[in-house]
Amino acid sequence: MNRIFIAFKINSTVRQEILRRRNFILDGTVNNYKWESFKKIHTTIKFVGDVDKSILSKIIDKLKCFNDYEKIESTLGNFGFFNKNNKPSILWCGFYPDKKINSIVEKLNNSLYEIGIPKEEKLFKPHLTILRIRGYEDVTLLNKFKDHNFDEMKFYLDEIAIYESKLLSSGSVYKEIKKYQLK
Repeated sequence: MNRIFIAFKINSTVRQEILRRRNFILDGTVNNYKWESFKKIHTTIKFVGDVDKSILSKIIDKLKCFNDYEKIESTLGNFGFFNKNNKPSILWCGFYPDKKINSIVEKLNNSLYEIGIPKEEKLFKPHLTILRIRGYEDVTLLNKFKDHNFDEMKFYLDEIAIYESKLLSSGSVYKEIKKYQLK
């Protein structure tokens, strides 16, 4: 069985800008936290879960249609938090994609539904997870992220990838299985 998710890849220029913004806000205190790996920054479109090789090959085949889609213009946004039990649990960086992204998310859900994978119930909220908050972090320091507004940075979403995720005691490890280039 493979634990699968589908995501937009984020180019290194955008990832470097996120890190620059993070370091600016925290002014050198970044080592006190367990940040998401630079290489792992992506935006999940669909978490599929555990599938066997026959379903995985069907997913790979269904997603070929995305090679015909146009890349999506986006704007890098500011930071925010997802909360769990009224406490911050994830620090994320937002971005604002062209509305064309909705047709990709809908097409993905419909295509996977055809092979027995349930449609996503939640509304797609574009974000890039940069820190999973475990509860021991200095949340007062993290609140600095709420107060910063940065200049816009335009970029394109131009690759969709299927990833396998393995959960280890040291954290998750991602392996790219297949990628699709938007035009």
